[in-house]
Amino acid sequence: MDGVMQEVEEHERVIVGADLNGHVGCENEAIGRVHGGHGIGERNPEGENVVDFAVALDMAIVNTFFMKKREHLITYRSGGRCSQIDYFLYKRIKLGEVKNCKVIPGNHVAPQHRLLCMDLKLKRERKTKAKGIRKIKWYKLVREEDKKREFKRRVLEDIDIGIEDVQEWWARNAAVIRRHGKELLGETSGIIWEERESWWWEEDIGKVVKDKKEAKKRWEESQSVEDRDRFREKNKVVKKMVAQAKAKAYDDVYNELGTKEGLNKMTSLSKARNKSTKDITHIKQIKDQDGVVLRKEEDIVKRWKEYFEQLLNEENNRLIRGGWARKHWHDDEVF
Repeated sequence: MDGVMQEVEEHERVIVGADLNGHVGCENEAIGRVHGGHGIGERNPEGENVVDFAVALDMAIVNTFFMKKREHLITYRSGGRCSQIDYFLYKRIKLGEVKNCKVIPGNHVAPQHRLLCMDLKLKRERKTKAKGIRKIKWYKLVREEDKKREFKRRVLEDIDIGIEDVQEWWARNAAVIRRHGKELLGETSGIIWEERESWWWEEDIGKVVKDKKEAKKRWEESQSVEDRDRFREKNKVVKKMVAQAKAKAYDDVYNELGTKEGLNKMTSLSKARNKSTKDITHIKQIKDQDGVVLRKEEDIVKRWKEYFEQLLNEENNRLIRGGWARKHWHDDEVF
């Protein structure tokens, strides 16, 4: 169980619900972070194992964090004996998502065991955008002639040609070039868009898309006919602008095919398309020879390579197989 839990990513939610066959008791001295103090009976050695497991992985024993009647804490009843041996464990840092945990009296699950329920209110986690390196928008020197002339003027004015050492000359003047490029051309945001073909994207489209989303939100809140019609109208405008932007971008690519800039653009576009078609969504993780879970694409590919090299190059016991084949071949001759 420890090995399984250690393979779970930190950001993932984990619910452990089982008959752990141990009494954690009602006291929570020195373990108040994982034990809420609302249990029954006394802790036994098996319960100590449950507590040690929760402490090691920082998981709350959810049953003990809600004050209930004794009857709603008992999870197991047999004859005249009753105890609490079924538990829910949840990550302590997300314990605020647990709204209730109680036992429903009756043999609803299995003989002698009672149904243990936990109510969760999961918070929707916003998808974070991956951050990359902010880069200077050098492509504007090709597209915008006025900025190209201004950049050339600024660099020629500030460049230092009186330095004899080559390394020092390059370090100082490269800093001058980057500074003027950053001031004049600007930098990218550093956000990595993994699911969008952004090569045709324009700033005007972004503003219209934002207006459409706001109109949709207003319609969902009001459910009025006016807001619905307004959203549909903005949706039509967005579709039209996207189609026009794509058509224009494709025309530009076709016109630039004979130039170096066009070749570079087509190369980048081909790499992006090739990456999007890779079938890497079905197998997100795999274990290596030692049982360690691999999640990175390069590690998974390397593991598959090792597996097939071993599979296709392993020598079989040919004497045993050969003897079996000869025996059965002669048997077939008889028939």
